[in-house]
Amino acid sequence: MAVLSSATATEFADRALAGSPGPARWLGSFPTACYLELGSGAVVAVLTADAVQLPIGLTLPWSSSQLDLRSLAPAGSTATAGADELRLGRLRIEPTGWRDAALRYCGQPVRPELVCSAALPLAELDPDGLFTAPAVAVARLLGRGSGLTPAGDDLLCGALAAARLFGLPAAELGHAVLDRLAASRTATTSLSRQLLLRAVAGDGLPELQELGQALCRPEPLTAELAWRRLLRIGHSSGAALGAGLLTGARQAARMSAASQPAAASRQAAASRQAAASRQAAASRQAPFRTVA
Repeated sequence: MAVLSSATATEFADRALAGSPGPARWLGSFPTACYLELGSGAVVAVLTADAVQLPIGLTLPWSSSQLDLRSLAPAGSTATAGADELRLGRLRIEPTGWRDAALRYCGQPVRPELVCSAALPLAELDPDGLFTAPAVAVARLLGRGSGLTPAGDDLLCGALAAARLFGLPAAELGHAVLDRLAASRTATTSLSRQLLLRAVAGDGLPELQELGQALCRPEPLTAELAWRRLLRIGHSSGAALGAGLLTGARQAARMSAASQPAAASRQAAASRQAAASRQAAASRQAPFRTVA
């Protein structure tokens, strides 16, 4: 007999299930998360309530202490997607609520250098060029590292999140990621590919939104606490995500500083023009004097 569970789904996960009925392939199973590749190639994550809330997730109402998700994937177990459900062995998951994974614009970062820097997971993960030579940077970073989400991909997701959070022009970065993924199905793992696609679309982790908001406030302690929460994600994922986000924050701060003198100059010129206009108007309105 199947056990029915409700779940909170992101918009992507809900659409992916509806568009991919049929068998699903197990990609990995852990206490707080299991990953499945649907027939369409889309990847979804089943998450416990205490898991990192990925933008591709269906979140169950139980914590990992109540339900270890590794128990859902014993040898020989099957997974099947339907229009409004996902079956994992005897567990039938039905989305009944929805979670918005879209990142929101936060404003301009205030002194991002106050946040402590963490050592990059791999020495060769150089974030230079992400916003100035994105095609070169993406070629160097995408797929770099080991595990289900290589550290290079996490760094790219962090940079794409920064673009959304701080309003950076990042169309070239997004196109470079999409071109690289389209050029090779083996450029990275199936799970990381899906997370990169969602990052290009503007989705991300709640911890990234929290850090972005904290960086736009003048209190360094708030940003430091948000930074530490991000670092707790995974073995190296949090550090790589943070490195990408801070690279974008520094880029946004530089662009803002560079635009201030030009903006001040434009404001001064506008003020001079307004003063000249007022003077000219006043002289036109002055009464004529009659000369005797």
